Amino acid sequence: MRKFRGLSALFGVALTFMAGSPALAGPTSASGVIRSTWLSGGSNYAFRIYLSQAGVDQLNQCTAGFAYLNTSDDNYQAKVASLMTAYSMKKTVTLSLIFTDPNGFCRITDFQVSD
Repeated sequence: MRKFRGLSALFGVALTFMAGSPALAGPTSASGVIRSTWLSGGSNYAFRIYLSQAGVDQLNQCTAGFAYLNTSDDNYQAKVASLMTAYSMKKTVTLSLIFTDPNGFCRITDFQVSD
C-alpha cells in the first residue's frame, strides 16, 4: 500500500507539472501563408516563419509569433528550401506538428505545402 501511495503521489506531481507546462500551451498545428521570414544563427531559432491567414496571425500562441527550424534539425536544408519556395509562391503551409519548448518557442517538425 505504501508503494502505491508513493507512485500515486509521483503521478499526481507529474500530471500537475505537465498540465502547467508551457510546452503544452502552444499550438500543435497551424495553417496559412508565410508573410515573413527571418534568418539568424544556426542554433538561435535559425530559420523563422510568420504565418497568417486572411490577415490573422496563426502563430500568436508562440513566443514572438513565429515557428522555427534550427540548422541541427532533421532535413533542415530541404525544409528551408521548401518553405522559401512556398513563401515566394504564396502557397499555403500547414504545420501539422509543432513542438513548443518550455519558453513558448514553436519548433517546426512536419509540414505540408499546398495551393
